[in-house]
Amino acid sequence: MDPLQGVSRETLRRLEVFVETLERWQKAINLVGKTTMDGVWKRHVADSAQIVPLLPERAATLVDLGSGGGFPGLVIAAMRPDLQLTMIESDARKSAFLGEAARKM
Repeated sequence: MDPLQGVSRETLRRLEVFVETLERWQKAINLVGKTTMDGVWKRHVADSAQIVPLLPERAATLVDLGSGGGFPGLVIAAMRPDLQLTMIESDARKSAFLGEAARKM
């Protein structure tokens, strides 16, 4: 089953903006494995989306440690905008990417 099936147009657009931003930044810094960019939707986005149904509906906050390229954190944020998501990343370049992607989304 496709974990992205049935998402709203708004959610899909947020995810598209995230992937577009990832593709731009990937050229300068290694956010995900270079060989996985061709299958980013299945390999990273859909894989991260599988977590969403496992989250308690009443959850209010979530922390993503070692957020790296934004998986699964930004995917979850796109699909569950009701959550207050905190992303923690020690690499300043990746943190800059996460900030820009989150703002654009």
